[in-house]
Amino acid sequence: MNKQNEIKVTFQPSGRSVFALPGTLLLEAAGRAGVALQTPCGGRGTCGKCRVRIVSGECPPSAADLQALSAEQVQQGYRLACRTYIVGPLTVEIPAESLFGGAQQILTSHAGRSAVLNPVIRKTYFHLDPPSRDSAVSDVERLKSVIGEVTIPFHLLQKLAGFLRGQNWQGTAVLAGKRLIGLEAGDTSATAYGVAFDLGTTTVVGTLFDLVSGQEKAVASTMNPQVSFGDDVISRISRIRENDGALAQLQQSALTAIRSVIQKLGEQASVDTRHIYEVAIAGNSTMQQLLCGLDSSALGEVPFVQAFSSALTISAQTLGLPVNPGGEVYIFPQIGGFVGGDTVAG
Repeated sequence: MNKQNEIKVTFQPSGRSVFALPGTLLLEAAGRAGVALQTPCGGRGTCGKCRVRIVSGECPPSAADLQALSAEQVQQGYRLACRTYIVGPLTVEIPAESLFGGAQQILTSHAGRSAVLNPVIRKTYFHLDPPSRDSAVSDVERLKSVIGEVTIPFHLLQKLAGFLRGQNWQGTAVLAGKRLIGLEAGDTSATAYGVAFDLGTTTVVGTLFDLVSGQEKAVASTMNPQVSFGDDVISRISRIRENDGALAQLQQSALTAIRSVIQKLGEQASVDTRHIYEVAIAGNSTMQQLLCGLDSSALGEVPFVQAFSSALTISAQTLGLPVNPGGEVYIFPQIGGFVGGDTVAG
């Protein structure tokens, strides 16, 4: 469907608006607008905590509304966001008691501390002698003679000849261990950043580090929009079991929060996020698996089996993160059951 088929929903008192397709749950639209509502029951319509008031627009009460709310509340326009489907333009008032409490109490530490880091990423400035009659080795061997024996992916091999000649045989090689992941013009060897994430059930906190100096440059946080699927991991696992599309939605919710924090960090520290090469993420087992788009149903029943135990390394491009295209995402190892990377990371 195109924009003409979408319906405008405005949330008060924030004034935020989103466009949603007919039949979209009001709870989902609220989450997209950054309005996190309490959903202890995981959106089943049984707790009554996501109560909102319809200020204007067509919104007939559902069976869940009639059961969970008093007749007077229904008459006043109150509805359960988790059981209300959008059929026309709406203006919705969000009572303070319906907002998820974590949205008001996200705490972060102060930037400026230093840490001892052991980054996978290193950057090496090189200045090569150009080819001559006496030295007609390949471009790859010429580069390796300076930066060492590395694996060069095909997409960088395709760019290598043009880069070397266009940059007068000098530039900066970006390496992840013994793999070349990028080529940059000039000497950018002193510019490299990484982000460490605490992926919590309700809050996502990111810390930007200078990988060269070890200095903490910025700290930013946001509420985890997955709270619209339930306040705890059991509620979210239940949603996966009940709804075929829930896993993808939960993954995208977590990734949206991660992306938002990365952008905030870049703005706070005046850092181009393309110079972020490493992202490390720690959370409990369910949170890490949902971020990776891995079915976590088995964590909801004895013997609580995880999808993986060793650390994972994923391309930042695969997850669509706004960092360097060659950047990598490190997911912490998981000990067992619900004991995940947050415990390993300490």
